[in-house]
Amino acid sequence: ESLALGPAGPITGVVEARRFRGDHVRVVVATDAGAGLELEVREEPLPEVGDRVAVVVDPARVTLLRAS
Repeated sequence: ESLALGPAGPITGVVEARRFRGDHVRVVVATDAGAGLELEVREEPLPEVGDRVAVVVDPARVTLLRAS
C-alpha cells in the first residue's frame, strides 16, 4: 500500500467504515476533498468510525498509470 494513516498528511478526512479482513482492517475514509479511500491498516490503535484522520502517501510505492 502506498497510503497509510499518519499523525499528519496531505489528505484528511473522516472514517466512514472499518472492515475486518483477518490479518488487517480495511478503513474507509471520506476525504475532505470528496473522494473515498480504502486503506489497509495493520497497526493499533485503529481509528473509530467518525474519527478525523490524516493519510500519508509513500511516493516510493506509488505506481503511475498512463492514460490511453
